[in-house]
Amino acid sequence: MIPQLLVSVRNRQEAVNALAGGAQIIDVKEPSKGPLGMADVPTMIDVAEATLRWNQANRTAVSTSFALGEIGDWEDKDHQESRSAALEDHRNLVNAFGEGRLAGVLLKVGTSRAGGEHVRSNVFPESLLPYVASLENPVANWIAVAYADYTRCQGICPLKLAERAVTSPGCVGLLIDTFVKDGQGLLRFMSQEALHAIRNITSTANLRLALAGQIHTCDLPALCGIAPDVIGIRGAACDSGDRKSAISQIRVRDFLEALAATRWSRHREDAQSNVSGHQ
Repeated sequence: MIPQLLVSVRNRQEAVNALAGGAQIIDVKEPSKGPLGMADVPTMIDVAEATLRWNQANRTAVSTSFALGEIGDWEDKDHQESRSAALEDHRNLVNAFGEGRLAGVLLKVGTSRAGGEHVRSNVFPESLLPYVASLENPVANWIAVAYADYTRCQGICPLKLAERAVTSPGCVGLLIDTFVKDGQGLLRFMSQEALHAIRNITSTANLRLALAGQIHTCDLPALCGIAPDVIGIRGAACDSGDRKSAISQIRVRDFLEALAATRWSRHREDAQSNVSGHQ
């Protein structure tokens, strides 16, 4: 099965460009604030509403996801007090969920500074759990995020996070990204064996697996055996391949065509068949 294409955008116009290029998931973030930098709340709502209008006009089902920074940004009180603007954004986001304005979005929070001596029992902000983990009518679902280069950001080992995600309420998938954007992509830090092990965990638990981290079309053959559900990009979708530039409709379309031209394995279906055969 061909993976869905997630494109990270920083505003409504970039979202429109990505949608016109064929993106199947619109991810809202602010790259200048980090790998999962949180955009301001009005921008997040604007992009979500633009995506909804696109779906209504084109009879599509494009999803929306929000990057919410790092878990320490939410839970370290000293850190929050030194960044009052960020704290206000957090309050506004919680209020928006409480008003039901952001139903159905996917949420992602980075796990830098959450491993080693900073280890946490949870990998998602407690203040959002009431909205995310409602079993009867979830306002949103969340994606666990591991960094392939976790040793460079005091993060959690991706394999360990995959095991924790399986039992986490409200978690519907796992994203593996890179924390440092210095040209060293996902495959620089993750072996095929490690990716296959994580894929086995997510497939068995029926969690979606998304791979990101400076992925370009030349990397797709190395990922075809993993068969992730989602490939996430920003730099590859931007003018000149620079993640700080604007999203290009043409580059999104070209990447989507490369995805379609790649021969992906049936890893997910095979794993589910194996599980059924042992029941």
